[in-house]
Amino acid sequence: MLAKIMVYRRCSVAIVGLLIAFIASAQNVQRVQVKTFDQQLRPSKNIELLINERIKVNTGERGSDFIEMTTRDFPIRSVEVLNEGFEPASWNFSKGVLEITIRKKNYQLVTVLIVSRQQQPLVRTEVTYTGVRRLKLSTNNEGKIDLPLDLDERITSASQFIISGYTPVNLVATANTYSLTVEPIQVVSETKAPVAQEVPSQSYEKELASLDTAKGLASFYEIISDIPLNNLPEDDKRIVDARFNTLLRAMQESMRAERPAREIVTDTTALTEDIRRLIQQATREGQELEYQRAEFDRQIDLFSRKVSDGLTNLDPEQRNRLLTDIALLEKLLSENRTRFEQNQGEYSQILSELKAQYFDIQELESKLTESEALRLKEQREFRQRLFGILAVVMVFSVLIVVLIRLSANLRKQKKQLSLANNEIRVINANLENIVSKRTKMLREANDELDTFLYKASHDLRTPVASIYGLCNLVDHISKEEFLEKIRSSTARMDRLLTSLNVISEINQPSDYGIIDLRSVAQNILNKFSDDIAQYHVDVLFFCPESVFLKTYPSLLEVVITNMIDNAIFFGSLKNVDGQRMTLSITQQNGRIEIMVEDNGIGIDETIRPNIFNMFFKGTENSRGNGLGLYIISRCLRPMKGSVEVDSQLGVFSKFSVSLPIDIK
Repeated sequence: MLAKIMVYRRCSVAIVGLLIAFIASAQNVQRVQVKTFDQQLRPSKNIELLINERIKVNTGERGSDFIEMTTRDFPIRSVEVLNEGFEPASWNFSKGVLEITIRKKNYQLVTVLIVSRQQQPLVRTEVTYTGVRRLKLSTNNEGKIDLPLDLDERITSASQFIISGYTPVNLVATANTYSLTVEPIQVVSETKAPVAQEVPSQSYEKELASLDTAKGLASFYEIISDIPLNNLPEDDKRIVDARFNTLLRAMQESMRAERPAREIVTDTTALTEDIRRLIQQATREGQELEYQRAEFDRQIDLFSRKVSDGLTNLDPEQRNRLLTDIALLEKLLSENRTRFEQNQGEYSQILSELKAQYFDIQELESKLTESEALRLKEQREFRQRLFGILAVVMVFSVLIVVLIRLSANLRKQKKQLSLANNEIRVINANLENIVSKRTKMLREANDELDTFLYKASHDLRTPVASIYGLCNLVDHISKEEFLEKIRSSTARMDRLLTSLNVISEINQPSDYGIIDLRSVAQNILNKFSDDIAQYHVDVLFFCPESVFLKTYPSLLEVVITNMIDNAIFFGSLKNVDGQRMTLSITQQNGRIEIMVEDNGIGIDETIRPNIFNMFFKGTENSRGNGLGLYIISRCLRPMKGSVEVDSQLGVFSKFSVSLPIDIK
């Protein structure tokens, strides 16, 4: 007995659910979420859409928005993307969400205006275009057609168009619009037979154009009643036939039931409200059917009178066409009657089943009253026992929770202790690494200091010894030669002291700021004007306007000065008539590139790894102390720069310095 009761209850729930779903699907207004995606299913933002040619929506920054749609809007017939260059690829409506996938257009719409030689547009005329594809279209009331062409396709000549009764003579292109001029085809008769006077087709252009305003067959026949159909050209006859077929289809659609009643309710409406709405919907449909029947009888009566009055003016071909259309109308009416009777039979069967199920449920409820009372009593006793058990379970649950929290805290503290130990080990390892690096740097600094003191004392003693020796020879050489030797020795000592002073300032640079590279480089070149003139150096200077660098000006000036000094001096050691030096400054990829190149003696590949060492001289002809390139490398460290060397012995030497625009 209990199993049967459960089965009946499930059946009743299922029936009520089906009825609610049946009623919920017929609500007049439904709130729909619209989402737009690209072809990779990523949300597309700020997409403007036109749904069913009347509902506008913009998905905004989130790629989605909500709209309200009526039952007449389903199924969705058309979706248009108003953003230029895009079109809908597909759309799907499910569970109140309209998902639209968009893509870029792979075609273009080209407008072609077709006019006669008198600049009269050809309206409602069939046009065939032959290009990548063969297209057939009809001009609108302005004589225009829109051709969907490939993006790279172009209209090249008037011969690509075929128009019945006309010959294309000229094609003019302006932007994305073309103007095609045509002229009528002249037919010359072999015998000059008398020609019956015909009514010019141009005199009925207004009536033919007004066919678009006809809303039914009655207004359609009122417009064409004054037009002699026998004398109309074939193109105009096609226009009349096309409009007649359109109105006939519209009448057929209006005779169909709007939508099944299951679309007028939602999941949130009450059952009584759903039934009331269904009754209202059935009443409205009955009234509409009566109105449509009266309107259809009136239109058919008017149509019959028009046909009986104008049937004698029709030729056999037109009569056959009219007979075919009447047969089609008869077939459509028969199909509609069959479909209506079938729907009514199905609806009656569904209602009968619902009533039977309703009465079965009512009888079942009366039988379950006694068993339900017994079940409630047992349920109260079971609930009391259950409360006692739940109290005991709650106590144990609290104890278990406390234990779990304590265990979690212990595990958390253990994990934190482990992390702290790991951090200490990492810190110790880093400290050892830092101490090792600092020890290495200190050792290198001591070695460099020893070398510096030895070389500096030696190089300082050399000019002093030279001066001392010259003093002993003052009586044996001329005064001019004596002074020249003294000047040379003191100049050598001054260069050494200047280099040593620069080295002492490298570790503590100052005056950090913005530098105009072009101005600095030009000033340095001006300082070497005497040497450039003495050695007849051809200087090539390349630097764009407004190149700025944020760094230490004194260090940068030392770098460029030493590079130019080396280029001039070592270029002069090569006996060539055309000594050349190139200074180039460029900016690329967020860095400044400074390049100095000369065509001097070059650098031997075997000594190239040592040229940046302190006091290293690459040739015995060097006039310096071997500190120039060392100073360049040391100056580039605080400026976070780098230097590269490219040279070929006896051909050229090129030094390239790379600096960041801002070292901070």
